[in-house]
Amino acid sequence: MSTYSNMAFYPMLPNELKRKILESAIDDPAIHHFKILLPDAGDAPKMSIEPITGADSSKGSAQKDPSPWRDYWNLSAANHLSRLVIGPMENRLTLWMTDKEKLVQLKRKAQHQTFKGADGPLRYGERATIDAARDLVRFKFIGNDLDTGSLSNDDNRHLLRGIRRVAFDWSNDAGTGKSNWLLHPFDCVGDGHSHASQSHCHYNLCKFLALFEDLETFYFVVKVIKGEVNMRWLTEYEKELSWVDEPGATDLGIPTRRKKAPQIIQESMAFFREAAEANDLEVFRDKKRTYYEVREEDTARLKLHISLWEILEKLEDRWKARLLVRTRQNANGLTAKRVQQPKFKALVYAV
Repeated sequence: MSTYSNMAFYPMLPNELKRKILESAIDDPAIHHFKILLPDAGDAPKMSIEPITGADSSKGSAQKDPSPWRDYWNLSAANHLSRLVIGPMENRLTLWMTDKEKLVQLKRKAQHQTFKGADGPLRYGERATIDAARDLVRFKFIGNDLDTGSLSNDDNRHLLRGIRRVAFDWSNDAGTGKSNWLLHPFDCVGDGHSHASQSHCHYNLCKFLALFEDLETFYFVVKVIKGEVNMRWLTEYEKELSWVDEPGATDLGIPTRRKKAPQIIQESMAFFREAAEANDLEVFRDKKRTYYEVREEDTARLKLHISLWEILEKLEDRWKARLLVRTRQNANGLTAKRVQQPKFKALVYAV
């Protein structure tokens, strides 16, 4: 991104070249990371959204957050052409905006830091705007409890309105260092239900996803680590590859059991990348990583292979069974419309 912002000759280029430069900067759909703050027990059942690194615009937050929305903001602020290319008005969605009280605090902090000779907070961190037609929003949950029943209200539906692509982590990343991250936000709470042992209850998950009135696609995001790779399956797969002239990215010179974790992960991600490219699957990027859509036949090398697709299938069936209907008050009175059936998919990435 800095390459484009530092080009002194950019203003002198014809608009066609400017447009191509801007389009190359957003060639792939982006994935943006945010956190949903859940209300404490006894508080009003109202959620809020904040950037993954905190609700501030400090330079540290900007550098730690891999979400591209900060860079897109810089590009879109260049001129009228950049605003049209980076985010067409009809697709532009503001997910988060610093409230007025916070803005006053930030300005005071900026004045104080500038007076002391330090860098003040970055001005562009006051709101997060994305292209809702193509970008994916990945949410992590902060709170002690997720009560899907109490959260089903107009305030929360309005908060999540306009978001078309939503992703939740399949499992919590212990590396966050946040003690208040919900480890299993969708644990089954149904006593005696046949799905009581599932870490992702499709009943609870479906009820929560119903808050996203404009949902088109839901994704589970899977972090590929060696502990998630099915080494027994991979060993059998390696034997099959020994009969193939071009085994792809798999190194047949070293037995699977002797390969180190980085090599196992690298070869697995190369397989997912090739599968995504060959089958025209979705690919999302942030400033650090690439996330590949995977199909059921692609994830046989992962231990979660069966449980992942069982949950996605049950989630889809549950959504159909609920016959979700949305009612809205407008100038013509109260209208009812059946909620569209979203797609349920999975993405993989590696650090």
